[in-house]
Amino acid sequence: MKITDRSFTNSDREYHLVRAFLSEVAARPDLDDNWDAGRMDWWRYNLHAERPVDFFRANAHYWITDTDRVVALFISEYGGDDFFTVVHPTFSALFPEVLNWGLRIWGQGKTKISTSVVTGDRGKVE
Repeated sequence: MKITDRSFTNSDREYHLVRAFLSEVAARPDLDDNWDAGRMDWWRYNLHAERPVDFFRANAHYWITDTDRVVALFISEYGGDDFFTVVHPTFSALFPEVLNWGLRIWGQGKTKISTSVVTGDRGKVE
């Protein structure tokens, strides 16, 4: 199965794919759910409703299979120094790539970046 990464352009189609992924992950209580489907709704439709597509491209990035299944997400809530990562447990080996993308691409030029890690999500803690 081929997995590629893409910038989020805020299209309805990709939004629904990302949202479905977040809903699937939220059903797993053993995983970090700091970014869930409801938060994605608020991020898109309220907090950043008037933002241009460049904001979304710069601050949200996702990994998708060749069957159009989103399996990972890197997102910044405000576009500042905060970020969140969500990786489907079946694809946990992607976590270093997702984090590396955030550090190399999204974090470029930033002097400080931060995230939250829930201690119950053993994969992120390790």
